[in-house]
Amino acid sequence: MRGGPRAGGVRARPWQPLLDHPAAGIRLLRDEEAEAIVRHEMGHIAAGDVTLVWLTRGVWWALLPVLLVAPFVAAVQGWRWEHTTPWRMLSHPFWAEYGVRALVLAVIAVLVAQMIMRSREHEADLTAARGQSVAPWEALLAGPRPAERTWHDTARANHPTHQRRLTVLRDPHLQLRPTVLDALVVGLLAAVLLDSVDGLATLLLTGTSWSAAPVSALTAGLLLAVGWGFAVWRDARARQAETVPPSRWLHLALGVSTAAGLLVRLQGTGITEEGTMRGWPLLIVLPLAVVGAAALSSAFAGLWSRRRGTEHTTSRERLTMLVVNTLLFTGALWLAMDFCLFLRLFDAAPVLNAALLAGPYSPSSAHKAAALAVIAVSAAWPALRGTHPRGHRGRPALTAVGVAIASAATRLAYRPTATAADWTGTWRLDVLTALCAGTVCAVTLIALRGSGGLGHALYAAPMATVLTVTVLWAARFGSWKHPFEAWGTVLVESSLAGLAVVLLALAVPAGQLPAWGSTRREVNIAVPVLAVITAVAAVLALQHSGNVLLLR
Repeated sequence: MRGGPRAGGVRARPWQPLLDHPAAGIRLLRDEEAEAIVRHEMGHIAAGDVTLVWLTRGVWWALLPVLLVAPFVAAVQGWRWEHTTPWRMLSHPFWAEYGVRALVLAVIAVLVAQMIMRSREHEADLTAARGQSVAPWEALLAGPRPAERTWHDTARANHPTHQRRLTVLRDPHLQLRPTVLDALVVGLLAAVLLDSVDGLATLLLTGTSWSAAPVSALTAGLLLAVGWGFAVWRDARARQAETVPPSRWLHLALGVSTAAGLLVRLQGTGITEEGTMRGWPLLIVLPLAVVGAAALSSAFAGLWSRRRGTEHTTSRERLTMLVVNTLLFTGALWLAMDFCLFLRLFDAAPVLNAALLAGPYSPSSAHKAAALAVIAVSAAWPALRGTHPRGHRGRPALTAVGVAIASAATRLAYRPTATAADWTGTWRLDVLTALCAGTVCAVTLIALRGSGGLGHALYAAPMATVLTVTVLWAARFGSWKHPFEAWGTVLVESSLAGLAVVLLALAVPAGQLPAWGSTRREVNIAVPVLAVITAVAAVLALQHSGNVLLLR
């Protein structure tokens, strides 16, 4: 081992001097095992883990003093002011609530630090074993068992257990898979960030929560896209040859942690009775929206992992994943906040009216429609280049076309006396007809494939919606003063914004279903036919609904 090869005058193995003068402990090992240890430590140095360790510990050391500043100031005030004492100041229920919230934040800091440290150990192991045999590591880690750890030692340990390190060495893809702990930490941090940025944006912008919602949603959505969306995408790429989908419990864990994050508000201490931002309904609506967005993110990642040409990750693929996941999570958070804001405005049918105002009749419908259009195009491209046979790849699109034709024909051919006669009622019914077509298409694909149909619904449902509204627009072309502007800014925009709400709501239960499929030809033919019949029935029911869905 002393005469290692050189490249350009530089020793090819920079750890060789350490092996030339080994420490006492390394002398007891075989040369292969000693080299594996040194490669591991050099991997830490090359990756900058020394700096990372100090930064991680620095965050922990800075957090405790910051959290203790407020009670310390209160104690000093109790000592200086008359008619009170430090104990009386700190015995107020305010400080009990503050302590619970501070403890939760401290636990989060510990969990994040441990996750970082343990992931770096796995990365150093994989770096040391790259291009080498894993036999030396297996000999080291499978050697004499260390003393049994208590649960306290396991929680504080920066290194994973020997068994876990061996498992990851034998199957490196395990390191890419998101865990329940990842979901809990990312969801909680995203909710805390959402709440904090929402308060700051409200003060710095117009002073209203309406203008602050997109800013806070974008900030937290970007965190979820990077912290969760990328992890799901890497996992989907690693599983592309497997049939077992990622655990659906992770989506629920992400939603639960988001709800917990809404409660961990240090700036809300003492005003708990007012509830979370935008009231208590957000504590239910926002986690459900995050669960739906996570299910759609997983479905989108599955489409991209099954397409042809996935041997190498490209910068375009990474950029697409970042943009689509940001749009999914930002849109979900924004829709949830808008929904809860509108929920307070109605006494009768508040849920239905809030959903209509957050979707097809939203003042920000243009942004939501544009986001869904980008997602639909990004989902259609890999779906059409997938590994399934060509006939299977085109079936969702054919279903969308059939549903669109049936919906538009029913709307134009049948005009009950209860149908609104004014122009506003007419175009709103056209928008809702297109929304029915997209909804029926999405439900059909989910019924046909379970959670595996969510990815195809991301492009087939918008296709059905746009086709339906385009046919209705063409039939009334001469009635529009500015027809082309009306098609884009009124009909397509409103219908896609409403479909965004529907897809997010459908993804919550559909994401918990297993993925299934049928190879029987009669089933694959019967389901689209049933979708056409359902679309006709839905449009007939819509035209008999009167003014209930027109917000008049």
